[in-house]
Amino acid sequence: MERDDLNFLPVAINITGKKILIIGGGKVGYHKAGILSRFTDKVTVVSPEFHEGFGSLPFTLIEKEYSKDDLDGVFLVYICTENESLNVQIKKDAEQKGILSGV
Repeated sequence: MERDDLNFLPVAINITGKKILIIGGGKVGYHKAGILSRFTDKVTVVSPEFHEGFGSLPFTLIEKEYSKDDLDGVFLVYICTENESLNVQIKKDAEQKGILSGV
């Protein structure tokens, strides 16, 4: 019997010195960024616009639309745009490059 709540395996990942990217500057991206800020200050956020709280976080903010090149050298990407088809494309791009991704 398969349970929906068991489809995800909780894991711990050492992110020391790793390049982490958040794509999306809205509420979801801000929430993820807030969590990550407890563990690292080495995060880049790419978005055409940013939730008002991003300025208080110790991250690099890049105001632009996503492009596949944004994934170069990235270890972990959080996909947080409000555009479902763009999220699907980013997920595919990350998988092609062997990058861990989360939403």
